[in-house]
Amino acid sequence: MDSDLIERVDAALAARVLPRIPDFGASLEGLNALASVGEPPVALESGQMHVAEGVSFTGRTSVSIRGTGAGVFIGARSHLHNCHFEFRGRDAWLVIGADCVLRNVRFGLNGNDALMAVGDTATWQSGTALCNDGRLIVIGNDSMLSNEIVLRTDDGHGIFDLATQARINAGRDIVLHRHVWLGNGVRVNKGADVGAGSVVGQQGIVSGRLEAKGLYAGAPARLIRSDIGWSRSFHFDGVPEDLR
Repeated sequence: MDSDLIERVDAALAARVLPRIPDFGASLEGLNALASVGEPPVALESGQMHVAEGVSFTGRTSVSIRGTGAGVFIGARSHLHNCHFEFRGRDAWLVIGADCVLRNVRFGLNGNDALMAVGDTATWQSGTALCNDGRLIVIGNDSMLSNEIVLRTDDGHGIFDLATQARINAGRDIVLHRHVWLGNGVRVNKGADVGAGSVVGQQGIVSGRLEAKGLYAGAPARLIRSDIGWSRSFHFDGVPEDLR
């Protein structure tokens, strides 16, 4: 295992993620290089993949990494099904915490220093996350993302001022704080910051700042109700105590 690389990843989380979400956690103890923990159904074309004890893969997971220092880091007991990783750039990193369940998700990092971080116990049913050119995507601990969710830090193509030729649609970071629920088909645009404990209804389009413990819906997503809590079950006990 490249201990220097792991230290640099930890330092990046401390410098880029914790200032945005102080209670973010992605447990990465006990990581081992993929080759030392058996042969799960992963096509590792290049780059590095480090996993902790109890990580499992089902379906077909593919990893294509082109770039010095780029890699995937997965915490203990996380489960991935039919996930795909495509990285193009130096020090492009994806960190997945412990006890996560990710199914049918495509992670794309394009450009140097792109960083994605998924907190402990987060779940995602299907979708795509695209992070480019030094930008950041954070999915906070215990967040729950439904099917066909899309997060992207830029527009995919340039828009320019004709007089100056300057690009006017630069990329921006995306931050989902702890215990956020995104319903089926939600789109999260560059620059979005979704507060802890919030819910976005299906097919919502998220831009800008969404307050904590808010219920949002629509395109664009608008506040429907404040001071709500949500649970993975139908019981109030499932709402985190500090978000009640």
